[in-house]
Amino acid sequence: MENLEQYESLASRILGGNCVLVLGPDASTIDGVGEKVPLYTAFARRLADDVSKRLSDEQRSDLNADDLRHVSQIWQEINRNSAMLQQKCQRFYEQYASETTEFHRNIAALPFQVCVTTTPDDFLFNAMTLEKKTPVRSFYNFKRAQEFRSSEFSVERPLIYHLYGHREKPESLVITENDLIDFLTNVIRKSPPLPEQITGILSRPDSSCLFVDLGFKNWYLRVLMRSLGLMNHTEKSVALEPPEFFAQSKQHQAMLYFSAGNTMEFQQESLNEFALRLRKAYEAIAGPREETVTLPEPPATAPMAFLSYASEDREIVERLSQAMKAGGVAIWVDRQNLRGGDNWERVIAHVIEKQVNYFVPVQAIGMTRPEGVFYDEIRLALARQNRMRDGVKFVIPVHTESRFRLERLNELKFNSISIAAMSDGVNELVRSILEDWNTRQASMGSVAAMSSMSN
Repeated sequence: MENLEQYESLASRILGGNCVLVLGPDASTIDGVGEKVPLYTAFARRLADDVSKRLSDEQRSDLNADDLRHVSQIWQEINRNSAMLQQKCQRFYEQYASETTEFHRNIAALPFQVCVTTTPDDFLFNAMTLEKKTPVRSFYNFKRAQEFRSSEFSVERPLIYHLYGHREKPESLVITENDLIDFLTNVIRKSPPLPEQITGILSRPDSSCLFVDLGFKNWYLRVLMRSLGLMNHTEKSVALEPPEFFAQSKQHQAMLYFSAGNTMEFQQESLNEFALRLRKAYEAIAGPREETVTLPEPPATAPMAFLSYASEDREIVERLSQAMKAGGVAIWVDRQNLRGGDNWERVIAHVIEKQVNYFVPVQAIGMTRPEGVFYDEIRLALARQNRMRDGVKFVIPVHTESRFRLERLNELKFNSISIAAMSDGVNELVRSILEDWNTRQASMGSVAAMSSMSN
């Protein structure tokens, strides 16, 4: 990137929790002879050595030993044994099961909650562990449906999702060209479907991505990204690609395709320098890392509140969420509870209409922008509030030190609560919710008692 402001801008998006890390195959490297070699290239070269012995001179001249899809497809055509190829891949990556790199260490220090990787190695998982986080690993199996293992994820418990399978289950690995075609076909057909938690986050219009050496020169990425909803973002994503990508004239077509909507910014820089500078920019704006304190969860009988906010204000909302839970109010937060998949808008609407007891719009600086999904959420919440009898609270607005107010909330009879001083403001908010909740429960108890007497 050209200047510090660009790093700070990206670091702010990551800090806000609205940026997904997507690692391509070139991101995981090992030491070769005088060079850093991507793991998948090292595996391709090993297969090429085996394959070349059985090819003619003319065929060997056409063999691209660095292209794993190409080499593995030829290996498969010759040997007709997909299980053996999968085992070879599994054993190769097992050699590096406990390794990581400086690049991954610097990336792991950033507060990503969701990370998607296109290789079966555990470099990022190991780096996250070294950063004293508790990463959760899951993967897609393009051949058959399987249980998604993670229901919640956070900065301290990030999800690492292996899109092209993992060595834990060799049949899930996307190795050959035919595997890739079958993978794309099944993703598009949703047979088996990708987990709704993954597609729900990737397809959100206000999400952004940091793509690292994903290989945008490859034709199939256009198909994959459209299928995952990654082409409909309103927030800008960053794509880090190697120098050769920018040196080839054909790649300008790919850059034009992906950046035509002004939502993709291509960057050329070495992985280590980029990750180090980004980490420094993040640490400069985030300050020292605080130790995580695990708070007790509210009781099962606690009222549940939906927090609506702009993505830029996620840090404020996370602090508010923790304080409210400590006060005895359960919280529905999109990143932890979203199960919407491609229908995330429908799910959010159902949650606001049916599942939560209170709706808390967090009016901060991020809500000053003219467009955002929070406007839809507020519209739905106000419609439900209008169906309630006078005196019953559902929408309870709060505001920060910005003193910003949304005009559409002026119709409420309940005053907006200031959380500029977090402790006092949260206490007032929690008290307001619990008092209303207790009144509701007492009223319902009276109605039940009267009904029982009449029977």
